[in-house]
Amino acid sequence: MQKELNFNLVSKIEVISTFVGFVLAVYLAFHGAKAYALVYSFLATSTVSTILFMIAGFKKSPPRFVFNYSEVREFVHFGIYQMGERMINYFNTQFDVLLIGKILGTEALGVYTIAKQLIMRPAQVINPIITKVTFPVMAKVQEDIPKLRSIYLKTINYLSSVNFPLYAGIFVLAEEIVLLVFGKEWWEAIPIIKILCFFAAIRSTGNPIGSLLLARGRVKLGFFWNLALFFIIPTTVFLGSSYGLHGVCYSLVGLMLALIVPNWYFQVRPLCKAKFWEYHLEILRPGGIAILAGFLTYISISPIDNIYLKVILVSAIGLLVSGVLNLFLNKPFILTFGQ
Repeated sequence: MQKELNFNLVSKIEVISTFVGFVLAVYLAFHGAKAYALVYSFLATSTVSTILFMIAGFKKSPPRFVFNYSEVREFVHFGIYQMGERMINYFNTQFDVLLIGKILGTEALGVYTIAKQLIMRPAQVINPIITKVTFPVMAKVQEDIPKLRSIYLKTINYLSSVNFPLYAGIFVLAEEIVLLVFGKEWWEAIPIIKILCFFAAIRSTGNPIGSLLLARGRVKLGFFWNLALFFIIPTTVFLGSSYGLHGVCYSLVGLMLALIVPNWYFQVRPLCKAKFWEYHLEILRPGGIAILAGFLTYISISPIDNIYLKVILVSAIGLLVSGVLNLFLNKPFILTFGQ
C-alpha cells in the first residue's frame, strides 16, 4: 500500500486500531488494571492493525501454498542485512542510556532519560510522516539518479525546516517546559534539554538516509555504517562521562557534528550523487534560519515573567519569524506548500 501511495487506506486502518487501543486503555484504567491497561492497549492496537491489514492484503493478493526459494533468495538476502542494521541501530540509540546508568548512577540516568525522551519526541513524530511518503516515491525512481537526488534533497530540506525551528523553540522554552510538564523537581534536566536540542536536531537530518538505502536496495551499506557506529558511540559516551552528564551530552553533539560529512561521503554521495555543498546547504540554510529565529524570539520574550504568555509568544513569534526568513532564504521549503 505504501509503495502504491495508498495512504488513505493505511491511515484509516491506523486510526481505527489506535482508537480501539485508546478506548480499551481508558476502560481498563477505570476498572483498576493500572499499568496493564497500557500493556493490553498496545496489544489490542497491534492485533486490530494486523487483522485489518491482512484482510486488505488478502483481497488484493491472496497468498498461495507455493514456495520456491530461488524466487525469494534476493529478498531474504536483503532482509537479513536490513534486520541486522536495525538491530545494531537499536543498540546504538541505547548505548548512552546503558552507560550513563552504569557509570554515573541512576539519579543521573533519570534526569537524562526524561530530557532525552522529551527531545527525541518531535523527530520521532515528524520524520516517519515524511519518510513514509518519500520512500515509495524514491523507490519508483531509483534508477533515475537526478530525480532521486532531487527528492532526497527536498526531503532533507523539508525535515530540517520543520524540525530545526521546533528544537529552537524547545531550547528557548526549556525552563518553562520543565516547570509545566515535569515540575520544579526536575530543574536539573533544563541544561541537559538545551544541549540535547542540538543533538536531536542534527540527528534528525540523518534519518532519511534509511529511505534512500531501501529505495536503492543498498541495505548492506547501512549495515556496515551502523556497525562502525556500534564501536564509535560507546567510546564517545564513555569518554564524555569523565566530565559528568553534561560531558556525555556535549560529546554526543560533537559526534553528530563530526558525522555529517562522513554520512554524506560514505552514504549519500554514492547513492544519489549529491555534491558536497548541494547536500550540506539543505541542512545549513534551515539551521541558520532556526538559530536566528530562536535568538530573535528569545530577545522578544526575555522581559516577560508569565510562563503561559511566554509559551504563546514563542509559538507565535517563532512561527512568524521562521516563515518570513524561509520566504526570503529558503523558498523551496515554502513552495512545497503550494504543490
